[in-house]
Amino acid sequence: LTPAAICTGTVFNYAPTTATSGTSITWTRPAISGISNAAITTPQTSNPNETLVNTTASPVDVVYVYSLTANGCTNTQNVTVSVNPTPTLSSSLTPTAVCSNSGFTYTPTSLTAGASFAWTRSVVAGISNGAGSGSGNINEVLINSTSNPIDVIYAYTITANGCNSTQNVTVRVNPTPNITPSPIDITICSGKTFNFTPQNGVNGRVPAGTTYTWTRVDNTNISGDSNQPTPQSSISQTLTTTSNLTTIHTVNYTVTPRTGTCAVGPSFQVRVTVNPTPTVNAVSNQSVCEGANTAVITFGGNTIAGKTYTWTNSNPSIGL
Repeated sequence: LTPAAICTGTVFNYAPTTATSGTSITWTRPAISGISNAAITTPQTSNPNETLVNTTASPVDVVYVYSLTANGCTNTQNVTVSVNPTPTLSSSLTPTAVCSNSGFTYTPTSLTAGASFAWTRSVVAGISNGAGSGSGNINEVLINSTSNPIDVIYAYTITANGCNSTQNVTVRVNPTPNITPSPIDITICSGKTFNFTPQNGVNGRVPAGTTYTWTRVDNTNISGDSNQPTPQSSISQTLTTTSNLTTIHTVNYTVTPRTGTCAVGPSFQVRVTVNPTPTVNAVSNQSVCEGANTAVITFGGNTIAGKTYTWTNSNPSIGL
């Protein structure tokens, strides 16, 4: 009267027997809450052969009411079969995205009591981890070696009461920027602005939307250099020589790249060389006769090595 339990969506077969010779047997089945099959109210003489569907997360008992008649006597008995549900994940199938090289943890849950969990993960292009598998929770450090987000799929098998199902859990792994080479050398003239925006593939791995913060080693001969704690889309400052005006100065920056709200990449160095601005002292005016040479004019100003001069004449028709 209690045949073996079945899984939802499978066929229930039952062949009744009796020790009383000549017994006729019929059956009916009422509608059962949680079972999608309609009631069978007309007495059936053939054996049950039904695909029973449990729409809940718990086992549901289905009762078949049997009427047995022999020698003018009648008896009623119930045959009860338990229909177990297909266990599924009640935890999110799309957990929150993680950053490359940070831990991904996932705790599977199911509304079906007693469910157990096993998972596998294939090799994913762009993810440096090998294939993986395990039971229960996931706790892995996933490494995205590209400049684009990559979805990693875990195939979960959920088992309960002899029934099972497979579902995919997909987590997005955001890339981490990695700027190369380091240091990056930039040269400007005093009073000018440098602006550097790393390019993906040229300056290493630069995911879209990468921003930068930085600190600098203060150079007391330079103004305009400062730390930048607010993320910027490029690395830029205007640097001016304020003392030791004939000397080449350097400002060293330590820059930290970031993609989105996480994914902080390794810091890199930017080295900015600030060349001094040459100057020319005023020279005395000359008056000469037509056809005569001017006196030699020697330019002065600050003594910067390698300084050269060009000039123009406001009246080119008389030469210089």
